[in-house]
Amino acid sequence: MSISGDKTKVQGPNGDHAFDQANSTTQKNDIILVVGACAWDRLLTVEEYPQPDAKVRSTSFYEGGGGNAANSAHAMALLLQSPSRQLPKVYLGTCIGADAVGQEVQEELSQAGVDLTGTPLFVVAPPNTTTSITTILVEQANAKKHPTRTCIFTYGSCGELSLEYVRALDANQIFAGVKHFHSDSRHTDVALYLAQAAHERN
Repeated sequence: MSISGDKTKVQGPNGDHAFDQANSTTQKNDIILVVGACAWDRLLTVEEYPQPDAKVRSTSFYEGGGGNAANSAHAMALLLQSPSRQLPKVYLGTCIGADAVGQEVQEELSQAGVDLTGTPLFVVAPPNTTTSITTILVEQANAKKHPTRTCIFTYGSCGELSLEYVRALDANQIFAGVKHFHSDSRHTDVALYLAQAAHERN
């Protein structure tokens, strides 16, 4: 059986997504499939948690890719980088917006070594959709108390992976070469469906 290297269009939860079918079906090395939340984190550190109506200055600011599943995939891919050995590939199943933030997310994940083309579960929503953002306010640790944090989640218009979309895919293709399935359970119905499908395939 021969498979071309052409990309196949897959109908996503809000639009189309292109993935490399040849890459997904002929992979020789093992695959780790991670499914769940992906967002953009904006973290601000303050000396003390502000009181109502207060204006305070942050002591530091950081922004970068976030979300439980995306963080896990990012860390796994970095740990599995090796120029001399063939180690498992890391795929991520999630949904992001077609905005500048979504592009930043893709670049960070790709640079870490996460393969975003090997699975139809990685979906970029249609134009003019936004990626989810989490703003995190962190109080610095001091001798009197432990640090605290507050997370403010801004839900993106990209939505999430839907069970209807995932069920329409070929489960055998999704799990071809997959040796480990990891989910953060954020897309609960999808996570349960995929966990059952993974169990059926040992």
